[in-house]
Amino acid sequence: MIYLIIGNHQSLSGVWEQIEITLKTFKKMDIQINLSSQIKPGHVNILIEDFNSYITDELIRVKTENPHTQYVLYPTEYCTQNSGEKFNLNCFSKMTRIVRRLFCWEYQLCGDTYQVYLGGTRAIYRRTVMRRLLRPILKVCAVFAGSTYSNELMMARREVCLHRVKGLFSLCIATTEAVLSGYHNLCGCPMQYLPAFIDKNRMRSNRDKSRKYPSIIFSGRMTPYRRITSIEIGLELLNSYPLKGGDAWGEDKQLKDTEFKIQRLEREVEALGQKQSTAFATEIKQTELPSYEVLTSGIYEYVRKSKTAAYELYIPQSATWPYSSPNRTILSIESGLIPVDYGEFSDHAVNSVPIKAVDKGALKTILASDLNQSYDELDDRVDKYNEEQSLKIPEVKAILMELCHGDTGTWDDVNSTTFYYGKSDFLRKNPSNPSKPTSTFS
Repeated sequence: MIYLIIGNHQSLSGVWEQIEITLKTFKKMDIQINLSSQIKPGHVNILIEDFNSYITDELIRVKTENPHTQYVLYPTEYCTQNSGEKFNLNCFSKMTRIVRRLFCWEYQLCGDTYQVYLGGTRAIYRRTVMRRLLRPILKVCAVFAGSTYSNELMMARREVCLHRVKGLFSLCIATTEAVLSGYHNLCGCPMQYLPAFIDKNRMRSNRDKSRKYPSIIFSGRMTPYRRITSIEIGLELLNSYPLKGGDAWGEDKQLKDTEFKIQRLEREVEALGQKQSTAFATEIKQTELPSYEVLTSGIYEYVRKSKTAAYELYIPQSATWPYSSPNRTILSIESGLIPVDYGEFSDHAVNSVPIKAVDKGALKTILASDLNQSYDELDDRVDKYNEEQSLKIPEVKAILMELCHGDTGTWDDVNSTTFYYGKSDFLRKNPSNPSKPTSTFS
């Protein structure tokens, strides 16, 4: 069996999209995959990278006691390396590498952050005191690196623990090739891109749940660059012509007499025998949402509203940040929104789906375009993207099945919870036509 392990995460909030994308991909490949909170000895265990000392101890123990157990690493962060230096997670400058090294030393002194909640022993108490003493200094260091104290604590833990178990993995998979490429030298095992599909049924269902307006939202994690850029975009769009989101027009901000005045104007126009009143009322209603809004709630909560923006904007984490956010793009589309990239990105095939906006002027053009046409064009791009991803299925399917056959050559005990796909040699020769029963994946 293949298991996707979720017990190494404190919550599902950070990996929810990754899990859903993976389940959709396995369904497309017609391969059964089960969820588990614990490592399954003797089986293939896929782990989305996020380790602590307890989990790494368990990985080592299970592999030692049951060598047939297979581990597949599913990284989500970029693995970077400077010439001659060790590997880091998401360190793109000398300053970030130096600060990360300080936090790694702190982790080796103080252990997992979870220990501050355990209490009860003198050793843990001493570590807690040490962490509190170091915190003021490290908070300043994190700011210098353009990060935060809590984020660096987390990344240092993940980095140190990943180095402890890097030699245990039989395969690395990821839905982003740019992420995957950095792990080849670290783990010394095969790398495999995992296709990521967009669920069009979910996309259409969520699109119809709310009334859409020519407005843009941003819902990502805020960074200094994103904050400055959002302020610039907001000032540009909210003060553009025609004025939108002001005190008079917004549904939540509307002045007490605005609606009365609009209705009166409509009646006077009708009295003149004119027919523009309907068009005028439609234009006014387009201002019920601000042109640009930074969400304080999650996107799942936002799309439940009866009136939502039509567009979601992706802003890179910094001015020189070269990477897009493929999971965020897929989430936006399936939530019924039209993704917009603030810049040009080419690190993932899904970059062909969002609308490109190179500057604030381009955002104005997008808001002024016909919304129905924008959705039609998005649907066409989604269809093309999904078709291209389908072409990658045979290769990854053969590799995963070979991994399952790695110790026994075949699965002889076939029952309702396992799937038999024949010998791996047959799959290599006939990857598009494996011999198997019908899947009952749900």
